[in-house]
Amino acid sequence: MKKTLLTIFSGVLLAGTASAQCTPDPQYDNANGYFFPDSATFYDNNPAFAGVAYSAQLDVKTITDTAFSAGPISALVYIDAFKIDRVEGAPAGFEFTGGGPTYEQPDPNPAIGDGSTDSIWWNTYGSGTDPLSLEDVRGCVTISATPAAVSAAAPATGFT
Repeated sequence: MKKTLLTIFSGVLLAGTASAQCTPDPQYDNANGYFFPDSATFYDNNPAFAGVAYSAQLDVKTITDTAFSAGPISALVYIDAFKIDRVEGAPAGFEFTGGGPTYEQPDPNPAIGDGSTDSIWWNTYGSGTDPLSLEDVRGCVTISATPAAVSAAAPATGFT
């Protein structure tokens, strides 16, 4: 009986964890750029209110290739992965969780960056010998906080 209850409880926890991941917003599928919505729109549309749990989503989309030039050096660069190594300056208690079809957890390459294993990583892989097999890296980041964390971060006006 204990094993059955443990199995059921584990399944509920896994389902809750899986549902917490975000899904990229399809309205940005053909958009140009990298993060959606833009910072001004995100700021205007996602305030946090003291005493209320917070949740907001950012969508991420990379390009697959780009021309790079720095002085006499130029190259065509193919992008197969995108990583957010860490977020600095966020209020205490605010969490950042990745999601989307190319999201990987745990970080398969913690040595890239500061060695953090809890970074947010998306990868399209493609074929190592065929850069044309790469696709846009599409993902999202959920920013969340408990009511207590939001209250601790909110100024005297009660929202931020």
